[in-house]
Amino acid sequence: MTCCPQRENHQPEVAGDYRPANRNRGASKSRRVEVKDVALPDTMKRAMAKQAEAERERRAKVVNAEGEFQGRRKNGAGPPR
Repeated sequence: MTCCPQRENHQPEVAGDYRPANRNRGASKSRRVEVKDVALPDTMKRAMAKQAEAERERRAKVVNAEGEFQGRRKNGAGPPR
């Protein structure tokens, strides 16, 4: 999944806006423009939050399973070495 599927469409427009300013500084052509302050749609924010929550749950399960494994091994109920 791409963060912004229309990125290729916007890139030339944004780069074009910076070309006159770059010429004044001696730069011949803009190859890349980064946009750092972007307002994300609510649907994307929810999707990102859901993905982060799923990752936290996955990590918690791994930690829990590792703890159970070590506990069994310490009590002698785990698999032999």
